[in-house]
Amino acid sequence: MREEQLAKALILLFWCFLLLFPMVGWQIQAEGARYTVELYTRPLLILMVLITLFLILRALWQLVTRTPPVQKFSTRLQTAQMWISEKGNLFQHRSLWGLLLLLLILFPLGTNPYFLDTAINVLLYITLALGLNVVVGMAGLLDLGYVAFYAVGAYTYALFNVNFHLPFWFVIPIGALLGAICGVIIGYPTLRMRGDYLAIVTLGFGEIIRIVLNNWDSVTGGPNGILGIRDPTVVLRQTLGGFPFQNPLMVKYMYQYYLILLIAVATLIFAYRIRDSRIGWAWVAIREDELAAEAMGVNTARLKLLAY
Repeated sequence: MREEQLAKALILLFWCFLLLFPMVGWQIQAEGARYTVELYTRPLLILMVLITLFLILRALWQLVTRTPPVQKFSTRLQTAQMWISEKGNLFQHRSLWGLLLLLLILFPLGTNPYFLDTAINVLLYITLALGLNVVVGMAGLLDLGYVAFYAVGAYTYALFNVNFHLPFWFVIPIGALLGAICGVIIGYPTLRMRGDYLAIVTLGFGEIIRIVLNNWDSVTGGPNGILGIRDPTVVLRQTLGGFPFQNPLMVKYMYQYYLILLIAVATLIFAYRIRDSRIGWAWVAIREDELAAEAMGVNTARLKLLAY
C-alpha cells in the first residue's frame, strides 16, 4: 500500500511538471556575439516544493491512520483511529483547497509579467468553463455558442468605457444583464430542441455574434478591436506601486490577477453551492430525462432559460 501511495505521488509530481512546463518562459540575452538563454523557474520551483510538502504530509497522515493498533488496546485504538481518519479526510480535503488558494495568492510574489499574463488568461477561462458547466454539465443543454455571451459582456464594458467613460465596477451589472438577455433570446426559441439540433442552433448564434462584431467597424472596430480601454481601478492599486513592486507593468498585471482570482473563486463557490440546491437537482433531472422531469412537476422551460 505504501509503495502504491509513493508511486502515485511521484506520478502526480511528474504530471504537474509536464502540465506547467509550457508556462516556463525563455529569455534570450545578447552579449556581443554570444547569446545566453535564461529559464524562468522560480514560480515552477515554488509550486513543486508546495506540492511535495503536501504529498509528504499526506503520506505521513495515511501512515499514522492506517497503522494496525496494538491488540491489548485494539477496541479503543480502533475507535480513535476511525475518528481521526474521518476528521483527517475532511481536513485533508480542506487543506488541499487551502494550499491551492494560498499558492494562487502568493503566486505573483515570485513571478514576472509573462507568468502573470498567462495566469490571468487561465483564470479567465476557468471562470468561463464554470459557467459553461452550468449549461452543459448540469442542465445537459449542448450549447456550442456559449462564447457569444462572453463577447457581449466584453464589448459592453469596452463600449461604455471608451464612449461614456464609465468605470469597470459600474458596467459589470450592465454586462451581466445584457448577457442574460442574450441567453433568453437564444434560449426561448430553442426550448423544444435537444441534442444535435440544439447544438446547431447555438453554434449559428455564436457565429452570428462573431461575424457582427468583426464587421461592424464603426462600433466595434472590426478585427482591430476597440482601442483606449482603461483598466479597472481601485484605491488599493495606488499603494501597490511603492511596495514591493516598482514596475508599473507588474502592478497592472498584479491588480488584474487578483481581480480575476476573486471573480473565479466567487464563481466556483456559486457553482458548487447551486449544484446541491433545488435548482441544481432540477437541472440534473432535465439532463437525465426531460420528459420524466416534466412529468414530476419540474418547470423545464423556466429552468432551461434560467440555465442560459
